[in-house]
This record gives sequence, C-alpha cells and structure tokens, in this order.
Amino acid sequence: MIDPSTVLVGDTALMMACANGDTAVAKALLAASADVNAKNSDGDTALFVACKEGHAEVATTLLAAGADINTAKSSDGDSALFVACKEGHAEVTKALLAAGIDVDAKNSDGDTALFVACKAGHAEVAKVLLAAGPNSNAKSSDGDTILFVTCKEGHAEAAKVLLAAGADINAKNMDSGITALMMACNAGHTEVVQKLLAAGADINAKSTVCQFMAECG
Repeated sequence: MIDPSTVLVGDTALMMACANGDTAVAKALLAASADVNAKNSDGDTALFVACKEGHAEVATTLLAAGADINTAKSSDGDSALFVACKEGHAEVTKALLAAGIDVDAKNSDGDTALFVACKAGHAEVAKVLLAAGPNSNAKSSDGDTILFVTCKEGHAEAAKVLLAAGADINAKNMDSGITALMMACNAGHTEVVQKLLAAGADINAKSTVCQFMAECG
C-alpha cells in the first residue's frame, strides 16, 4: 500500500492501484470507465506509475485499455519506457516495446532509453532494448556515447553488452576527444578497463583537450 504522504495533487484511484501492482483493482476501475490517461500534478499517468514500480502485468492491462504509450512526464520528458529502464524493470520494458514504443526516442536531455539503462548499470534491460534494434552509438547532448557513460560509471556488464552489440569502442567525446578507455582508466574502473582492452580498445588514443579531469566531474 502506498504511503498517503506521497500522494500528489491529481492522483487518481487508478494510479494508486497501479502503484500497488493491483491488477484486479485496476481492471475493475477500467471497466467502470476510469480515465486511463489522466495525469497528476507531476504529469504522471497510471501507465507511468506502473512502469516506475515495475508492475508489468498492470502495465499490460493499461496498454490493452488504451493507455497512451508515448505520454511523457511534463517536467523532464521521460516516457514510461525511460522510467522503466532507469529503474531496471526488464519485463516492463519488454511490454512497452511489444506495444510499439519508440526505442530511439530521446528525452529533454537528449538521452535514449538505452543510454539511461546503461548509465544506471542495468545490463538485462540493455539486452532487452538492444533486441529492438536501437542505435547503440547514439550520443547525448554532451557528445558522450552510451558506452562512454557506461564506462565512466563503472558498469562492466552493461559495457560488455554494448560491445557485443557493436558499440564503437574507440568513439570519442566530440569536444574533448576522450574515449571510453581513457575515462574508465581515469575513474579507476579496473574491470571495465579489462573488458575494453579484451575487446580491442585503442590503448594509444589521445584526447584533444587539456581539461581531462573536468570530464569526471
């Protein structure tokens, strides 16, 4: 049961049922014509709430009832897919992809769902996304590739998944010229460094700026 203190202005009974993962209650509300696409004060819909909490069965029920799959949070542009990937919910991610959500859509930061999943270190979610054929070399608004950020954060398994999918191991940040290997070395992520070396990373690549440490801020 959700904490009453976390209830937001505009929350509906359907949102509360979805937050709790209660499929039976959600179905009863939908059968009684509950608005499946209503938003609360944060811009969240019932589908967004279900996906954030990892309730795949509820999410599937909402989608079948006509939930808008691409409705984004008004505050940051994150769709249900983004929040599912950020939280590491692989089954919810599968349900959303099966329903046709755009795997290469970007949020207001210029990041894709794959970027978000890998930055958080969710290797299993990354596998699910990659099966849908996204651009594994997409760059953020800062010019960082998904592999670059994954290595910066020290997520060895997610990096391995990206490399297996063909991510460009020697791609450079467009401003600094720093590679994923340089970043992993600078951050002290030994396991990531080992995986990059085993995959053939250019050990002698050079950056193009002198402000290397700023990249780790």
